[in-house]
Amino acid sequence: MRALRSSVTTFRTLFLIFSIRGISGWFKVGDILIQPVEIAKLALIILLAKFFSKRHIEIYRVGHLVVSGVYTAIPVFLVLLQPDLGSAIVMISIWFVIILFSGMRLRHIAFLLILAVIFSLFAWSFVLAPYQKSRITGFLNRNQTFLASMISSAVVIRQSIGMVYVTIKFETCYEMIL
Repeated sequence: MRALRSSVTTFRTLFLIFSIRGISGWFKVGDILIQPVEIAKLALIILLAKFFSKRHIEIYRVGHLVVSGVYTAIPVFLVLLQPDLGSAIVMISIWFVIILFSGMRLRHIAFLLILAVIFSLFAWSFVLAPYQKSRITGFLNRNQTFLASMISSAVVIRQSIGMVYVTIKFETCYEMIL
C-alpha cells in the first residue's frame, strides 16, 4: 500500500510541474522543495523487504521475481517520465541488490543480468537522449569528466573576465554621460 501511495505521489508530480534542471518531479511546500522520488525509494525498499520476507521459504520461484519486478517497474516508469534517469537507475539497483541478497537462484540472477545487458543496449540505441548518454559516459570515464570539467572551467573563467570587462566599460560610459 505504501508503494502505491508513493507511486501516486510520484505520478502527481507529472501534473503539478515544478521543474529544476529539467526534472519536473518537485513539490513546493512553502519555501521547501520536496522530491517525492526519494520517498518512493524508501517505500520501495520497505515493500520489497516485506514481500521477500513473507516468501522466504519459496524464494526460488520465478513468479516472485516477476512480481517484485512489476512492483519496481511502476515507480521506475513514472520516474522516467519526469525524466530522472539517475533516480530510476538507483531504484533498479535497489531491486537488484535486494534480489541478490534474498536468496534467489544464481541462474535466475544470471538471466536477469543478460536481460539487463540486452535492455541497456536497446535503451542506449533507441531510448536515451544524447545528454543522458554523455552523463553515463562521463560517469564511466572519469578522465574524460576531469578534462571536460577543466575545459568548462576555463570557459567559465573566460566568460567571467569578459563580463567584468563589459561591466567596467559600461560603468565608464555611464560616468562619462553623467
